[in-house]
Amino acid sequence: MKITLIVLTVSILFSGCTHPYAEVTKSGLSQAFILNSSPTFQGYYYQGSDATHHYFRSQWRYGRDKFFKVSIKDLTLSRIQSRDENEVHLSLFSSGGSAPVLFEINRRKIYQNAD
Repeated sequence: MKITLIVLTVSILFSGCTHPYAEVTKSGLSQAFILNSSPTFQGYYYQGSDATHHYFRSQWRYGRDKFFKVSIKDLTLSRIQSRDENEVHLSLFSSGGSAPVLFEINRRKIYQNAD
């Protein structure tokens, strides 16, 4: 009984620490970064890259954030950062032309937000 309780506790602790990243393919990119008008949507964030993928998060006020990754072969970024750097808030709109473009999907520009 004691061992079962320990295993259960450790499982719960580790399950809360990791985020399953859904794989987004090149054909699914246009749907990954959509204009979302929901009042609970907080935005998209670039979380950095490793040797194989770029990692992103969509943040929601209520409910769980969604995590997804894109192969570096399917998406070219103008500025790549490591996963241990601060995440970058993304915008689907330019803030007066001062925000740098991080990447493009089907000629639609995704900007690095100034905040």
